[in-house]
Amino acid sequence: MKVLQFYGSFDESILRQELLNVFPEWRVEIQGSVVEYFGIGYDNNILTLYVPDDANETLIEQVIDAHDPGAKPLPFLDWNSVLKARRDFLDLPNWSTWTIQEATDFVKNDIVNGMTKLELEDWIETNVTNLLTAKNALKLIGGELIDLREICMKLAQMIIYLRDIVVRRR
Repeated sequence: MKVLQFYGSFDESILRQELLNVFPEWRVEIQGSVVEYFGIGYDNNILTLYVPDDANETLIEQVIDAHDPGAKPLPFLDWNSVLKARRDFLDLPNWSTWTIQEATDFVKNDIVNGMTKLELEDWIETNVTNLLTAKNALKLIGGELIDLREICMKLAQMIIYLRDIVVRRR
């Protein structure tokens, strides 16, 4: 270990995360326990870092220079949260395993039976002839809108799950 000291205003918890973002190898999980291969201390505007002997001092200085002690702390990256996000993503309904073509075909064929805009207009002209058929057509189209809403909600969930996996792996 080598000792590096810097003078200035620092926030230890934010700086610790910033250093770990650049040097992820300084924190490892061994049999369920987290081990950090560096230390940090801050007293009277003097920051003391205890880093591995082979640590890149230039890169450390760049992190120190870019450090903003007033920044909002980054959330602690918990491996269990990463695993949960992955499980949540894999537990999406069965369509989450479809190919792009299967998903495209399902959405196209499920929503107003795959009709084009012109075909839908023709269908309405042919089938909506009185108030009762108008109500039935509106119910049909309303149901299709509900299906679209459900699909969009699942897509939004999937994007959030993917974001959680990607953000937690950085």
